Amino acid sequence: MCVKCNLNSKDFIITVVKNNKNQQKPGFRCTCENMSSEIESYPSTAINSCYKKVFDTKTEYSGIAVMGFEDKNIIQQLLDKIEFFPMFLRIEKFLVVISGLGYSSKNEYYEAGAGFISTFITRFRNAQHLFLLRIEDDHCFLEIYQDSKMIQQFIGLTPDDVWKKVGILKNFSGSYIFGITHESIQQLLNSENNKIVTCLSDEWHNYEKLTKVFDRHIKTRKLPNTTINWTHLFDDWYKRHSTIVIFPLVLSKIYPENYKFQDKELRAWRAMFKACGCSNVTPFSQIKSQIEF
Repeated sequence: MCVKCNLNSKDFIITVVKNNKNQQKPGFRCTCENMSSEIESYPSTAINSCYKKVFDTKTEYSGIAVMGFEDKNIIQQLLDKIEFFPMFLRIEKFLVVISGLGYSSKNEYYEAGAGFISTFITRFRNAQHLFLLRIEDDHCFLEIYQDSKMIQQFIGLTPDDVWKKVGILKNFSGSYIFGITHESIQQLLNSENNKIVTCLSDEWHNYEKLTKVFDRHIKTRKLPNTTINWTHLFDDWYKRHSTIVIFPLVLSKIYPENYKFQDKELRAWRAMFKACGCSNVTPFSQIKSQIEF
């Protein structure tokens, strides 16, 4: 994102860039002619720093206002096509942030599934740490960060299982502390619009039903529209003598040559295959092998 504004008859350009100090947050840089600020964590700091270099004065401007975040039209454009807004929950004394939702029919996941992401901050080893829970396929990953650097990772079969491995706040279950069982999250996970849509292998000829699964897991994710006749993938797969395929190599049939997949695309296709009755039969974990069957 890049915004140009005119301050004191000079054009200032504020750009959102990668924050090298904290990769979990955006960075802001402001330039005016040949003057530039450092990459800052806040737009106000970047603007005022650059303004001081240009005019040698300490005039203060609101970064939010200068970038247009108080303009309803700009806000509407920024919010366009955003599928999910982070949810902030107060659970016990913790502020829990739900930044991704995923769905499944697993009882031990309480309807959450691949794509679910939740974080909160608490003391760990005498310092503040960020705890992140994410669900991928049939495993739950719990990552602990300090100053934006991951210092430890645990892997478990369920949110409760992986939380026990951390060894703190033992009075709470993982599904509770990360907000999965919170009333507002359960309402979303169990709403009619989010019911799991499936199309098992003996139904793959039913393109209407297969398309519903595709729309649910691929189309709604706003992924790059680069697939070529995606239904052919399932037609060819159904006709094969062997039902085992190599993932993500199998996707090469419907994507351009030398296409580079994003992680979110692979997660979406895993969810799609799972909804179509497929299961991961790889004899190794992802830690040992990136090849999946």
